[in-house]
Amino acid sequence: MLTRFEGKSARVKGLCFHSKRPWILVSLHSGQVQLWDFRMGSMIDKFDEHDGPVRGICFHHQQPLFVSGGDDYKIKVWNYKLRRCLFTLLGHLDYIRTTFFHHEYPWIISASDDQTIRIWNWQSRNCISVLTGHNHYVMCAQFHPTEDLIVSASLDQTVRVWDMSGLRKKNVAPGPTGFEDRLKASSGTPDLFGQSDAVVKHVIEGLELPPDTEAAAGGAGSSEGRFVPPTRGVSPMQQWCNNSQLPVDHVVAGSFETAMRLLHDQVGVVAFDEYRTLFLQTYARSRTAYTAMNLLPPLYGYPQRNWKDANPRNIVPAVGVKLSDLVQRLQAAYLLTTSGKFNEAADKFRAILLSIPLLVVDNKQDIAEAQQLIEICCEYIVGLQMELLRKDMPKESLDEQKRICEMAAYFTHCNLQPIHRILTLRTALNLFYKLKNYKTAASFARRMLELGPKPDVAQQTRKILAACEKTPTDTYPLKYDEHNPFDICAASYTPIYRGKPVVKCPLSGACYLPEYKGQLCRVTKATEIGKDCIGLRISPLQFRS
Repeated sequence: MLTRFEGKSARVKGLCFHSKRPWILVSLHSGQVQLWDFRMGSMIDKFDEHDGPVRGICFHHQQPLFVSGGDDYKIKVWNYKLRRCLFTLLGHLDYIRTTFFHHEYPWIISASDDQTIRIWNWQSRNCISVLTGHNHYVMCAQFHPTEDLIVSASLDQTVRVWDMSGLRKKNVAPGPTGFEDRLKASSGTPDLFGQSDAVVKHVIEGLELPPDTEAAAGGAGSSEGRFVPPTRGVSPMQQWCNNSQLPVDHVVAGSFETAMRLLHDQVGVVAFDEYRTLFLQTYARSRTAYTAMNLLPPLYGYPQRNWKDANPRNIVPAVGVKLSDLVQRLQAAYLLTTSGKFNEAADKFRAILLSIPLLVVDNKQDIAEAQQLIEICCEYIVGLQMELLRKDMPKESLDEQKRICEMAAYFTHCNLQPIHRILTLRTALNLFYKLKNYKTAASFARRMLELGPKPDVAQQTRKILAACEKTPTDTYPLKYDEHNPFDICAASYTPIYRGKPVVKCPLSGACYLPEYKGQLCRVTKATEIGKDCIGLRISPLQFRS
């Protein structure tokens, strides 16, 4: 042993030598990355940004960079001279095992427990290829030092050698250009699951077979043999987790931790109190029980949605809540809104919204309808919560009355059903008429008549419109411009006009002023405003395109 150095942090998960300096990168179970001088036995620097163990670590052989990958599903590229993380690459859906730089191109290769290998361009910060084929965790993947080859190893007991010449031709400019030009040309986008970029050239199988298994199989007559007990098989619930990247499949399997990680990375869920009941209800349908005989434990069955062609590598649990079920619940929420039960209606819309990431659909039309359902729920929740607040506000001073009128005006711009939009316009019309803002009141009256209200309501509206047109002016200036398109900030209930900075909830799409970034979404009560996420994933189709 030349030298020994120790840190008081958690277990070491990864190591990497620097190609020129007497340095070692050490990645730790605690989430920290440490830079050591192994000759001096001293720590030079440490880097803290990962949330959870860091397994993959690698120096760049020319630039002052290193790359790390961890259990938070994130790949981070760091500049050790600047002593900070430059950017984060998102895409993996499970723990990242290894990360390595390419020896020539501006590429990073990563291996993950999500059963994929990804190749990234660290200059354009894009994923340029996703390699699929392994059926279990991919424990390591590495570039060949000189040829267009990749080697990967997985817990599916195979080593695969991939030909990536197609990827090089697609992403690196041909011809007698210099190295810098080739780097600039390598900025493609991923052909997800496409086989033109990298194809399997060789597969080595059965690597897990230990050498003493054959002797043990020789039976009791073999003097050198010994008994090898049978290994326990993989449970259907574990297979569901292995075979799916949809959050609901992990919830049904009882793997709440991985389900929460998927929801966190896909739609930015950070507070799971709202999901507690949904998780328990979903898990309750995971299996059936049959009593064979008294005093014996029950036999369990595990319903599957692909039972006709199921095998251990593709089985997934049966679907519980369907998109059609949520559409029916939407009608109930509409009825509550019509009857003026805004609190109950808002809760109903939120429950529908939070259930959408726990759907499984199998065609693009259903994916689009689910997105549309999210938009509907968001519009109603923002509008109803704003209206509930408006009704509770004091009305004594002129400024308070003006603020009440502004919020009523904003409510008319929520994209609601016609019957509900008539209600918002009628409220705004009455308030603006009382405030003597006749010009804007007349606009509300015209908009309401276009929607075809009931005859008695229409007659009354025409009378108010005629009165307003006699004095087509607004007495008081308000923070409301009906001709300038705007979104409603779901926290401050003020307009965010087109072209102004805005941050959004990654699930509901609710809009917020920039100062609310990082806070809890007021619409979902579960997601982080402005969080960078992968996006809603409710169909296997979304992992193939």
